[in-house]
Amino acid sequence: MTLEFPSGDHWAIINSKVASHLKHVDFSNLNFEKFMNTLKGQHIFLYGADYIFYFPENEKVEILNLNYNEDIRPLTQDDSVCFSTFESLSTEEDLDGAFVELDHWKVFGILEREKSALNISIT
Repeated sequence: MTLEFPSGDHWAIINSKVASHLKHVDFSNLNFEKFMNTLKGQHIFLYGADYIFYFPENEKVEILNLNYNEDIRPLTQDDSVCFSTFESLSTEEDLDGAFVELDHWKVFGILEREKSALNISIT
């Protein structure tokens, strides 16, 4: 994914599969346009963020004070059935784009009514 800021700065967010195509790239003189052209040369296309939401301060406070029914916590091997169920309900495209495994160094989940609603990891 790419982000372009009003200041003119650019960010690119890539996964490890995309990064593997950049092993021999000299980043010392690489600007954003050259970076994108390098990816295009590898037939890799990044897309811009669809929406970025900014909440007015009063709405932000209201959202932060909502009472949630979800259980947000680190996942362990005890959550393997729940995690497997979550994976089985995900599309192939979502599974390919997500890089979350229960045995990652840090894995967190949002569970609602004992069912996994979201899983993230820090690798």
